[in-house]
Amino acid sequence: MPSTELLRQGVEAARAGQKLEARKIFMQVVEIDPQNELAWMWLSGLMDDLEDRIIACENVLTINPANEKVRAYLESLFMQREMRARGEALEKQADQKEGEIPSQGSANQSVSLALAEQLED
Repeated sequence: MPSTELLRQGVEAARAGQKLEARKIFMQVVEIDPQNELAWMWLSGLMDDLEDRIIACENVLTINPANEKVRAYLESLFMQREMRARGEALEKQADQKEGEIPSQGSANQSVSLALAEQLED
């Protein structure tokens, strides 16, 4: 099937809310025609993974460096990636600090020892 017909089907599927089907069709289009700017643009919004969205945008800009809408979208994706990285770093710090607090087992053991000491008095 020609890539133009697949592209039309992909657009129809995407507009009908059939995200997985649309993504599958657009992937077929870029396999047939890796320089299909429109298919890469649609894929940039249909991919689940942030890195895949970034790659799709980069492919669009390789094909057409003057595409300012995709360039702006790519910048927002880079910001999302940066925010995600910061969030993960904060989670890691929190996990490390949590490691400094006695574990539940240690806390239970400390309470048991304190009770035992009180009973001895």
